[in-house]
Amino acid sequence: MKIYDDRILRFMQSPHWSASACNQPTDLWAFKYIYLGERRKTLESNARMTFGIATQKGADAMVLQGEAIDEAVRHAMPKVDRHEPRSYDIERDTKAVEYYRDILADVIRHADTGIREALEGSNLIEGEPKKPLWVEFDDVELPFMLFPDYTGVRVVDLKTRWPSHDKRAKSGWKTNSLPKAPTYPHVQQIALYSRATQKPPALVYANAIGYRVFTDENCEELSPASCTAALKRLAGRARAREALMRAADDRDHLFQMIEPDFSSFMWDLSPEMLDEAREVWR
Repeated sequence: MKIYDDRILRFMQSPHWSASACNQPTDLWAFKYIYLGERRKTLESNARMTFGIATQKGADAMVLQGEAIDEAVRHAMPKVDRHEPRSYDIERDTKAVEYYRDILADVIRHADTGIREALEGSNLIEGEPKKPLWVEFDDVELPFMLFPDYTGVRVVDLKTRWPSHDKRAKSGWKTNSLPKAPTYPHVQQIALYSRATQKPPALVYANAIGYRVFTDENCEELSPASCTAALKRLAGRARAREALMRAADDRDHLFQMIEPDFSSFMWDLSPEMLDEAREVWR
């Protein structure tokens, strides 16, 4: 068993990286993963996050178990029913849940179609593994931990798009269109999955009106060269943060070396949590 650098472990309660953690700004990452630690799991989720998870549960029922759409929605609803609107955005989040319920079946149906298209020709399609996969990089102390969504002839990551509240729209909601190209954080994530599974990458985006599939065959951003470059940048970010932790005398010193930007939209936390974050850097 590998022995990790204590200068890093003193700050990291979980000795691994993830693509999602590395793709957060350094200040937000430090607050969530070093200051809050396990408390970050209590941060409130918005409706989009909840329905994204619910969609995957529905898609699992269709892709992996061969269920029809009605049964797939039944598999998805427990996640939706457990959702509690964010305490600092109750009205907007409640309205989102009500609206998203009506379109959930359509998003699941399109996700199923997109996943099947991405994995056409697979003799076996597997869902998220029970045990994590790991990827290591030279000069990065901690490994990356990952759980791919689906694996067959390709490895697939499912992404969903949900409407935004818009008073100017007749329905009160504006459809978030499917992307013309995958976002860079998503490229980095699926490149990591591809490295771990040794399968070509595929990204499936689904919303209530359709789906879009990106693979290494139709998308330059997912070519082998692009994925290699994306992983190099991802590893570089982890390496830089490990260097910060090694250089810090203690946690207070570490936070002194990181400049916060609370004006960023990424700091989408409750007022109470934002006040606590500001105290960290006071």
